[in-house]
Amino acid sequence: MKDTEHRNRFFREYRDHSKVLAKVICEGFGKDSSIFGLCKYDKGKLQRNNPKIPEIENIGLAREHLKNGYVGIWSKKEEAEKVAIGAYDNIENLINQYEKIVSDTIPKSFFIARNDEYSPDTPDFLNFYHKNLFNMLLFNEITYRLQGKTILSPAVYEEDIKTKDNKGYETSVRKHLLLHRGSRIAVGDEQSIKYLLEIFDSLVSKQSVEEIVKKYYELKNKIDTNTTIDNFYIEIQAICKKISQEGDVLLGKCKLCPKKNFFDYLKHVCKI
Repeated sequence: MKDTEHRNRFFREYRDHSKVLAKVICEGFGKDSSIFGLCKYDKGKLQRNNPKIPEIENIGLAREHLKNGYVGIWSKKEEAEKVAIGAYDNIENLINQYEKIVSDTIPKSFFIARNDEYSPDTPDFLNFYHKNLFNMLLFNEITYRLQGKTILSPAVYEEDIKTKDNKGYETSVRKHLLLHRGSRIAVGDEQSIKYLLEIFDSLVSKQSVEEIVKKYYELKNKIDTNTTIDNFYIEIQAICKKISQEGDVLLGKCKLCPKKNFFDYLKHVCKI
């Protein structure tokens, strides 16, 4: 009788233990966990986060259960990580190539604007361009071209730009601007701005640049349609559902698993 009570108590404790860790598994390894990271070109900058297990409470215990209790599922995770990292490396290399081509094409007479501030502290107003914005708008325009959409060329405008003279007093100078889809890309003298416009238009139709953008989307699609990643998330969801809704328990073990009659319990659960 006492053995039965002990065993029943152990079963209850292990089910409670499983329910607690199931929530951790769902949060730390589920579809909303971003466990496989990301890599994308956004707003003219490469954003890359490599695969990483999130640092949340009890994540180490959940990891141990998955690693030694669900070997096949854990293998899918490791395989998916390799695919993601490989694709991220290729994307980063492509973006580096893209930005180098663009940077090498921009005349050295153009300075890179800082935080959208185009006015220097001297009345000798030089040529400035917003590097990230230029790269982003160019990348987007090539994307539209690949999608068969109508592409737009930037436009040149004149405007009075506020600046400061040598004594620190506010003044204004008449300068030319390069605008594209409502965004100010650059400001400077007329000849330089019109030349920058020619550069933008030539890069949009440059085959080597177009191939880079095309390859970028191919790699992105490879990650987004990776069946190993999808299957991993599906199996994680199934584990969590069985435990939280169907009263099942976690396979495997961790350092906080109830230890008494543990192997008897596994025999009971696995029917061996």
